[in-house]
Amino acid sequence: MKAVLDSARADFTSAIGRDGRNARALDMRGLVNTSSGDLDQAIADFAREMTIDPRLGRMRLADAYCSRGSSHHRAGNLDQAISDYEKAIELGASADGCDCQPEAPLAWIYYGRKQYDRSWDVVRRARAAKKWIDPELLEPLRKASGKPE
Repeated sequence: MKAVLDSARADFTSAIGRDGRNARALDMRGLVNTSSGDLDQAIADFAREMTIDPRLGRMRLADAYCSRGSSHHRAGNLDQAISDYEKAIELGASADGCDCQPEAPLAWIYYGRKQYDRSWDVVRRARAAKKWIDPELLEPLRKASGKPE
């Protein structure tokens, strides 16, 4: 699999070298980088793509930030996870259940840090955007914060 991804990355890099505004090649290389776990490079590709195709680039960039946030979260790097999840939300992370959704894990991180107002803020933003929030978070958050919402 690595050989296939490396070959695809080389082909898309070559296409980008011929035409630096080739949004399709940037998109595909970003997806290859995401698949191979190089989320920093994927973010760079999607940020560049966003200058050419704002709609698709923004969607891909939001998902890449969310994926990198999840990676940081799993590794226990919570400050980096927060930063990436917030960036994903700012960019308008997808409501599609197949994509990464940053709101629920971000609300849990803030809850775990006893930053209840921030957790509630994420819950409110998620609800306003019609995003899913883990219902198992809400009751403990109400009790810990002393707020109904």
